[in-house]
Amino acid sequence: MRKTNARKACIHSHKVEQNTYRPACETLKKARMLMGISKERLSARMGVQPNMWAKYENGALRIPDRLMLKIFTFGLDFWCERDL
Repeated sequence: MRKTNARKACIHSHKVEQNTYRPACETLKKARMLMGISKERLSARMGVQPNMWAKYENGALRIPDRLMLKIFTFGLDFWCERDL
């Protein structure tokens, strides 16, 4: 099956967007790990399913704007107390 030029352009733009978005996802994962918060705990506090949160951290899914606003306005420590 041949890919049309429009299909090729769509696939290429998705790859470019995913590559430029990946650093934000990696930063989110590193911040969570440095704070010692589990994915399950953070996802529950943020109102997201754990498997969705894992996809956000891996860059498989784009983090919704409302969630990014919550995180970067208040910080992760606001949403979850640090596990000691």
